[in-house]
Amino acid sequence: LSTLSGFGGDWDMSNCGRCFEIKCDPDGEWGKNCRGDRVQASVVVVVTDKCPCDDRNRRWCCGDAAHMDLSFEAYGEVGNHGGGVISTAFRPIE
Repeated sequence: LSTLSGFGGDWDMSNCGRCFEIKCDPDGEWGKNCRGDRVQASVVVVVTDKCPCDDRNRRWCCGDAAHMDLSFEAYGEVGNHGGGVISTAFRPIE
């Protein structure tokens, strides 16, 4: 399961229920938090909601950068739980 950022306010509810394939990007800013044993692995998630834009998470959910909040289980498939943030590449899938 996942929530999706608003991509700078362009969110629409058509993303709810949509599936995305997500991979950790070891070359990204937070690539050091990718699981070394699963660098080529991906996880498929279903978007269930919009990432809430408030003062607590403004950096992640309110800007113009694409962002996914992953469930604990999905995150653990591609990232190290101790890292908290991972760089990702993701694409919609049917």
